[in-house]
Amino acid sequence: MQRTSLTILIVLFVTCFVMQAAAVPLSSEMHAQIAEKYPDGLPKYTTDEEKLLPLPTVSREDYLLRSPPTGEVHCSAEYESMEGLLIAWESYTSTLTSMIVPMTTHANPATAFVVVDNSSEQSSVYGSLSGSGADMDHVEFIVRSTDTVWIRDYGPRFIFEDGNRAIIDHTYNRPRPNDNLLNDYISTLWGEPQYDIPLTHGGGNFHLLSNGDAFMSDLILTENPGLSEQDVKDLYAEYQNLDLTIYPGFPTSFDSTQHIDMWMLPVGDDKVIIGQYSVGAGQPYTITEDAVTDLEARGYTVYRTPGWNSGGTHYTYTNAVIVNDLVFVPTFSGYSSENAEAQAVFADAMPGQTIIPVDCSTIIHAAGAMHCIVMHVPAEDGGTALTVTLPDGVPEYIPPGEPTDITVQIDDGSETYVPGSGTLYYRYDGGTFLTDSLTSLGGNLYAATLPAPACDDTPEFYISADGDGGTTVYSPEDAPASYYTTGVGTVTVILDDDFETDQGWTVEDVGPDPPINGSWERDVPVDEPNEDYHPPRSDYDGSGQCYLTENLLGNSDVDLGPTRLISPTFDLSEATDPILRFAYWWWNDDQDGDPMEVEISNDDGATWIPVQTIANVPPEWFQQEIHIASAIDPEPLTALMKVRFSVMDDPNNSKDEGGIDAVEVFEVDCQTFGDIDGDGDVDLDDYAEFEDCMTGPCAVPPCDPPLYAELDCHLADFEDDGDVDLEDFATFERSLVP
Repeated sequence: MQRTSLTILIVLFVTCFVMQAAAVPLSSEMHAQIAEKYPDGLPKYTTDEEKLLPLPTVSREDYLLRSPPTGEVHCSAEYESMEGLLIAWESYTSTLTSMIVPMTTHANPATAFVVVDNSSEQSSVYGSLSGSGADMDHVEFIVRSTDTVWIRDYGPRFIFEDGNRAIIDHTYNRPRPNDNLLNDYISTLWGEPQYDIPLTHGGGNFHLLSNGDAFMSDLILTENPGLSEQDVKDLYAEYQNLDLTIYPGFPTSFDSTQHIDMWMLPVGDDKVIIGQYSVGAGQPYTITEDAVTDLEARGYTVYRTPGWNSGGTHYTYTNAVIVNDLVFVPTFSGYSSENAEAQAVFADAMPGQTIIPVDCSTIIHAAGAMHCIVMHVPAEDGGTALTVTLPDGVPEYIPPGEPTDITVQIDDGSETYVPGSGTLYYRYDGGTFLTDSLTSLGGNLYAATLPAPACDDTPEFYISADGDGGTTVYSPEDAPASYYTTGVGTVTVILDDDFETDQGWTVEDVGPDPPINGSWERDVPVDEPNEDYHPPRSDYDGSGQCYLTENLLGNSDVDLGPTRLISPTFDLSEATDPILRFAYWWWNDDQDGDPMEVEISNDDGATWIPVQTIANVPPEWFQQEIHIASAIDPEPLTALMKVRFSVMDDPNNSKDEGGIDAVEVFEVDCQTFGDIDGDGDVDLDDYAEFEDCMTGPCAVPPCDPPLYAELDCHLADFEDDGDVDLEDFATFERSLVP
């Protein structure tokens, strides 16, 4: 079609759009004429022709009239259990097929929900997929016209409201009417309620984790100029129960979409992949490095995959697709070393998952890849077929040389637990997971028994249980992509204070100018929002109280100072490598000054040694560990140890608000009982040594005469009763490595 007639058609369409007339045939014709210029399908970005059309928008009035869900809302992360993927069969069909065939033929298949324009296309697609090897029992067709393949941007965002699946719909940020109406059709077709969030948005600019953290680029603010950043965050809290973080978007010259899925991918409860760009890339480098710093400060493990722009195309590996235990990772022709590096990173970040490379050399030029052309459909029961939890939590350390029981609770949900199916998966050396059955403790409680570890082991484990409907549920939910980890050692607690009682801390306000306000005090934080201040609204560990810099209504600002929080005296004279652990909150609006200072004294407070300077951090709790001996070296550990936390605002020119909670001083020691010869494990080589400990004068240490001085006979005294006898031998036998 000539450009003149296309322009006339556009003008006609705009006129109808403004008059709000029903013009579906015209819209379809309009779309068809524009699509003629794009044989591979419309790109993810807005075409020049589409820029002449009015974009759908929402208003401030829409925001004020919002109607979010009223029940309890949970959002499933993409790495959690999925029923399948929604797909629009419009273009890049070879890429779609490369995903559909493996996911439908896998041992744990997922469903491909394929949207086709009409019954004729359904027949054609059926033949194409079945001929390519897809299991058509796991392909469901939805007959409904769409404009483009980019269903991530316009498709339904699923939530669970009171355990029932529902849809969150937004206004698509493209003039593509069939795409924008798809969610209304799916809501009716599947009988699932739909909530319209008053935002103009493209769904690829969004990621979430199961803990409720969510991330977008500031494109969302550009597309919704009538809303503030806090308005947008409030919407995601109300509609999806999420805590939203907004990062800067890439410049459009580097990535025309500015979508966060082009450089970020959550892959586990505490794991995220972030694209890695060269310093020469400019803003993409700065934006991603700042994001890494922020995420690591929050406790996330961050993995990096290559990212770059070549010839105007943004190449990225984070635009990948996770569906249950399959991970589809993009590859690009001409970049074999980058492809190999990315696949190695995914394998490291998601052990136990099957990594499937998919050639995205063509689609990437349309400003997107695989993640952009699918929408995840979480399992309809919301992951509640069964609930598998560890009611006592994961122990931070388990003792060496003896088995440890972990309590597991299995509760029925939409399915009933299959007796005997509960399984412990464990490994101590990073290799293959071994298995053992759970032992019933009565009712819904079971014991998972971790075998006796050696001091140099790194125990890793997860739990599975089967429901009578065929669902296998894991703890953690995305195992084996993630798993529980514990250390090995015996913990000696020296100081443990959650500040619920007064254990002898003191506050000292000093300087030529003591604080006008903001002195440290122990209290339950006032939970009163104030947009100008950011003090703790609750304590760190949930016990109730903490120390904070005063506790006024809405703020805890320090003025002048310093104000110092000083611990009671504690004894480290017998310690070797004691650890100081504490939670801290330190927010201020002075980026270059006013740090929190952490100091140690070994002479009851007469002198102080600086050990940590904490600069301004986001307004939330963080946890810190300091190895005291190395921090104060060459000064010795003594019986007169103290720690203090000092904050100030001098000169008084900024807002400074802090908190301290959950202070611990402890030491972890590891000696493996039964490892008498000291080689790191308990085996047959220790048998003869054990006999010497039973019969020789070393039965009660210290060893005398020197003949037995090289033996650690106290490690044979399992009963800890001062001698080595047959009772110890019985325990020793159970500790032997097969």
